[in-house]
Amino acid sequence: MGNSFSKLLLALLLVCVPVNMHAWVLQFGYSSIPEIEKSFFIRKGLVPEDAMLITDYISRQRIHSVLSDSLPAALREYYLSRTSTDKRWFFAEMPMGIKSYSFEGKPLSKGRTRIYIQPAVGMNFWDRGFFYMNFEIDNSLFDNPHFTGKKWESLAWRTTKAVLAYNSSLGEFSAGRGYIRWGKGTLFAGNSPTDGLLFQTFHGRLRFFSGFLFLDDCRLSDSLREIYHQSYARRYLSFHRLSVLPMKNIELSLYEALLFGGPGRTPEIYYILPVYLFHIEQLESHENDNTFLGAEFRANFLKTLVEAEFTLDDFQIDKNVQSDYEPTEYAAAIGATHSLDAVLPVDFSIEYRRVANWTFNQLYPWNRFLYKGFPLSDSAGCDFDRITADVKLWVKPAFYLSCGAEYQRKGEGRVDSPWTEPWMDVSGEYHEKFPTGVVEYKTTVKLETEGEATPYLHMVAGLYYMKYRNRENQKGSNKGNWAARLVFLWMPQKTFLF
Repeated sequence: MGNSFSKLLLALLLVCVPVNMHAWVLQFGYSSIPEIEKSFFIRKGLVPEDAMLITDYISRQRIHSVLSDSLPAALREYYLSRTSTDKRWFFAEMPMGIKSYSFEGKPLSKGRTRIYIQPAVGMNFWDRGFFYMNFEIDNSLFDNPHFTGKKWESLAWRTTKAVLAYNSSLGEFSAGRGYIRWGKGTLFAGNSPTDGLLFQTFHGRLRFFSGFLFLDDCRLSDSLREIYHQSYARRYLSFHRLSVLPMKNIELSLYEALLFGGPGRTPEIYYILPVYLFHIEQLESHENDNTFLGAEFRANFLKTLVEAEFTLDDFQIDKNVQSDYEPTEYAAAIGATHSLDAVLPVDFSIEYRRVANWTFNQLYPWNRFLYKGFPLSDSAGCDFDRITADVKLWVKPAFYLSCGAEYQRKGEGRVDSPWTEPWMDVSGEYHEKFPTGVVEYKTTVKLETEGEATPYLHMVAGLYYMKYRNRENQKGSNKGNWAARLVFLWMPQKTFLF
């Protein structure tokens, strides 16, 4: 990357001075903490915590269930500094870093180096509450298609996380902005921060998680404006999930989610309160909302974590009229991770994922499972399948090296595709191949490393090679591309502690 790397190294010399540093940095959105936690739990023969609001606030009940002297130091420190058990009532910090990365399909020498700053503040109150907020000042957001916020000259910024949480004997209530994910990510993959209200509670072997999100408005087409006499449609997303642990190493979960809205529509009470069954209420109200039902299974046997998740979008039971021949719409994933304690700990992972065409799509554009134009589920959307294999070598408790490979088939279906109902153009059974249309075949090989390079410096590095056939579903578009990224994150001591 030539000049870009020169700038990066010069900046590092300026910022990497020997001072007392805080040790860990999940707030940058990277995966180290979840990966450390997952590996730790597998080796202990337990099932890792799952459904959660991903913020720098960790539930008090959750930390009490996992904190132990044997926990890796980086994970223990992270938990302690991000819970309402922390006795420091106020802190502020100014983590900063540098990103150097290339673009797929362009020479590595054309990469860019960007400055990254993420100021944050947090506060505990009444021994039960917690407030946390951080901002992201990141020039690389100019190259992020998911970013729709403010851009000014060479700067771009946004509020990535803001949460106000309160713990009671009933559970924990939180409101604000954060990333939501659970399970294998067939429904919620944590791609974008969303705003809403959440509740979670743990009682013995039962776990309950629910939420209500306010999504972005949907801009109506000219034809819909003429019908509804409005320019935008409101959008909301409600969900609840119940998990049971019949044994400490087995977890079974059932969940339901409903995306609804429309021009001028306000939320109904039966879609806000998690005690209602959303699909039944939808049928009784005769609203054409978008309901999802799902189940998940996770078990840890002999240091092997097996995970499976299935999300059902639509399924036709009757076959009385032609519309009953709409194909089943679903998302499924199954995977396993085995932890081996050799000279250094090693994790072996494999996963298969499949999402049928038309899944997450719907007749009304405001009921499509999108947020700011991008899927809330897997970033590939629908009409694809993928197999992934990965090996992680833990050089230190908070630092790993990994290599992996991925093979994906992606059809022409998109979550935002027009709802054309091709099953209505035939008589009787309707069949379509999977994946549909001209299929893109993509093979990826990657080398990555991430973690705590020193007590005060977090590093992320990756080198990737992608080989395409029919790229972007264009027949005959075959090529191979390289991409790379290198990130250094400097985590200074909290500047204010009381």
